[in-house]
Amino acid sequence: MTENSAINKNVSKKRPEGMSAEEARMYDDFQIGGHERDMPETERLAQLASFIDAHYDKPAGWEAEAELSVAAEQSEQQFEEQRAELENYLARLPDRITHAAMIMLGSAVDHSLPVTAFAGNVGTRDDEFGRWYIPENPHGVAVAVVGGWWYAGAAREMSWEPEIAGLAGASGRQILSVHFPLQPEATVEQARAFVRQALESARGDEGIVAWGKWAGADLLLDNAELVDAALAVTFPSSDSAPATDARVLVQDLVAQRHVATPNTSREAIQEIAEFWNAR
Repeated sequence: MTENSAINKNVSKKRPEGMSAEEARMYDDFQIGGHERDMPETERLAQLASFIDAHYDKPAGWEAEAELSVAAEQSEQQFEEQRAELENYLARLPDRITHAAMIMLGSAVDHSLPVTAFAGNVGTRDDEFGRWYIPENPHGVAVAVVGGWWYAGAAREMSWEPEIAGLAGASGRQILSVHFPLQPEATVEQARAFVRQALESARGDEGIVAWGKWAGADLLLDNAELVDAALAVTFPSSDSAPATDARVLVQDLVAQRHVATPNTSREAIQEIAEFWNAR
């Protein structure tokens, strides 16, 4: 075994104890730089997520993120500090994914995220309901409701909005990113009403298409009757059919929480763009 191959293969190390047969196989076959180009996306994700877990400490409250709330014994200041740590982690995640992909998946793999791959010359304009993303020579209008119940600020700017900018470029549509009010400052009813008003404001004579992800998908599904052309949702919490005459796409991506490979992220945006523009 050459020096370089010893660096690139884990066989020079002793396996950790307690591995299953499948885990042992992946450990033995694992190569820094992703020289195995035919790895399925699930294994690419496993390598990516394992690198991120090993090198970046998750903030307090990460595992209970979906149920983040102000407990009786928790002060408002403690809650805000916890949320700020989670926001900071999410804001840094796109850069960390790119960095981890370059190390773990190899130089021959495309590491570009949607905003880099598709956005091009996409402009922005603020709106009372959020922000418009406007590509050159747009055709049609879309609404995007993306993000979790708890995150605005840096997480929205660095994690959610780049995907929407990429989708605007890939689809050729101008997209209103809805900045819905967050819990616990706002109730679910208030957030749902805000999304409804945004949809009503953006609707034109040609009908409207929409995309929702995470909590945004649930809020959009609650107002699905206002989407009359095509509705795409990613990671909705409900699997019930929405009350709409629009075509519906439900995405269930290969991902671990907020971590997906760059390839998966690009393909997800391309799929939505093609779905919106299908005749």
